[in-house]
Amino acid sequence: MIDVPFPTFTVDLLVAPSAKMAVFKVAVVLSFVASAFCGTIATRQTDPQTQDINTPWPITYIALGDSFAAGIGAGKYVTPTDDEVKRCKRFDGSYPTQAKALLPHVDDSHFTFQACSGDVLSGIDAQITKVGGKRAHVITLSISGNDFKFADVVSACVYNYLPAGDAAKEADCNAALKKSAAIIADDAIWNTYKQKVDKIFSDVAITKDWFNLKWTVLVITGYAKFFGVPDNNDACSKTRFPMPFALIPGQGNIMKANIRATMNTLVETVNQNIQSKIVASNPDRIRFVDIDSGFETHRFCEKGETKDPFGLKEQANNVWFTALGTALEESSFVPDSNSALEQEWKAWSSGLPKKTNGDDDLIPGLPNELQKNSVFHPKTAGHKSTAGKVKDAVDLWAKQNGHNGAPPPQVCFGTDAPNIPNRIISIPGLIGPPQETVEPNGLIAKLREVVCSNQCKIPDNMDTRAGAVATGDGGRCEISLGVQGGSEAYILRDRSISGADQVQDCWDRTWALITTCVNNGANEGWRGGVDPNPAFYQAGYRKLNAGKHATISQDHLLQKDLTNFQSVCGKGDGPCQSNGCQGVWYICQAGDYKGCYCGRDSRFSMLPGPDHKLQCHTDCCNTATNNWYTNDWCAANCGGISSQFC
Repeated sequence: MIDVPFPTFTVDLLVAPSAKMAVFKVAVVLSFVASAFCGTIATRQTDPQTQDINTPWPITYIALGDSFAAGIGAGKYVTPTDDEVKRCKRFDGSYPTQAKALLPHVDDSHFTFQACSGDVLSGIDAQITKVGGKRAHVITLSISGNDFKFADVVSACVYNYLPAGDAAKEADCNAALKKSAAIIADDAIWNTYKQKVDKIFSDVAITKDWFNLKWTVLVITGYAKFFGVPDNNDACSKTRFPMPFALIPGQGNIMKANIRATMNTLVETVNQNIQSKIVASNPDRIRFVDIDSGFETHRFCEKGETKDPFGLKEQANNVWFTALGTALEESSFVPDSNSALEQEWKAWSSGLPKKTNGDDDLIPGLPNELQKNSVFHPKTAGHKSTAGKVKDAVDLWAKQNGHNGAPPPQVCFGTDAPNIPNRIISIPGLIGPPQETVEPNGLIAKLREVVCSNQCKIPDNMDTRAGAVATGDGGRCEISLGVQGGSEAYILRDRSISGADQVQDCWDRTWALITTCVNNGANEGWRGGVDPNPAFYQAGYRKLNAGKHATISQDHLLQKDLTNFQSVCGKGDGPCQSNGCQGVWYICQAGDYKGCYCGRDSRFSMLPGPDHKLQCHTDCCNTATNNWYTNDWCAANCGGISSQFC
């Protein structure tokens, strides 16, 4: 998908709604991203009272990252029947799903959730590929915990179940802490991180500042410290994390204050490096979200918490991280051989004894695979805090970058459509429904009724030979109607629409185009819609057959309505009647108004017009036989004598 929020073409932009408009050539960028929708079509009862209709930002969201973004263990699987969802452990309590709910104009069809538990930085490439070429206004990223071996640290420093003494376990823990710290300090890992961010901007973000606005913000979250401020005298200093399957005392690690402090320091260092090495490289387009501050008073081993420092009581929400004894809503598990997280916990489990047939664990109460992989990950409440912070960061970036709810400007431009009639016979009334005449705006309004009902056809009761319909991928629809005089009315909808919001949006935006751009004249305009990857509408008048559609025959154009045609000379006070009128347009033959053109059914008229059977395409050619009334008829009906009719 190309890097635009809206293929480029040149148009005449009307800069003021007056008879003497300044016309400029401007390049505008339009969105033709096809996406089909389905659902019940709503109808509109009234038109909007205001013509200033805003398009909000953001309307598209892509979530990338590891288990801290996928939300492993938080709630239920977002799509329980989807093995890909279960393999990546994407849960409905994750911060991306909750943040999406806080962004009012991001709907399910324009939220792309590709975060995958167990992914390391190199896994971002696969996530981007699965995005499928989409680009978004908001991208969130939570990644690198697996690169820094956080799961190794937890298994060595918290859940070391081997029957070795505490000194040996502490040595294992210190080795894991040292290894993690060395990786965090290595510039190579941060260069890789930067490369992945660059790829996100290249392949997923909208990087060109269309309409002098930035369109994509990348929100990178940090990690939260696992422990409250460590104290040698707190409830955790002389105890161990409960292990539900423990058969003998001493399984697991004593949670010494210095160990907890070092684990917290690792998290702090990662957060600092994300800000200084990644965010600082592109401060205009990247925002860092400090999720850590939201976890204050909700970590393991909080000061003063003596009854439940590990948050293991039923429905406990005092601690926002899971532990081995935490009850989860899900238990099913689809393994992922590419998951660094799973491989680390698989190694942790390898020393546990199994039954001889290998089917079941020997130790009663051993946590299932999902429980093991979920430890030290945020619960739904923790993700809720993060979602709120993501929303705040997006809102602030929007304000700082001019996204105040206003859309890219509606663009109106003049056209060379000739001879737009004052009124047009939309339904001739010869057979069937009675004759119907409309103003130029009204003719486009009839096309509007069709496209906003998610249809694509010539309006009911109209001669289908008078128009043409062109369709395209994703429900793209363009309807054109030829009008006597050499012009055509048209409307374009670039995709299918469904649901009350999208239908209402169609009615609102096409009405704005009709009333503020077309304005009953040789004008046209376009306007984006509120639908994510905004639905695009264009309408107006242009030269006959200027659109990319089947040729509309001159024989079947919608006719001008001449019911109220008046004299083009004289005062219109009746002298023609006394002097006598002849011919199609009743040219006065004598008296003060000799030569005056009197219109049928005007106050000058006294005789019915002759059955002349004239036609634009045969009688109004430059070489047409010049009957005494031909010029007048051609001027009134066809815009004059012209080579276009030859």
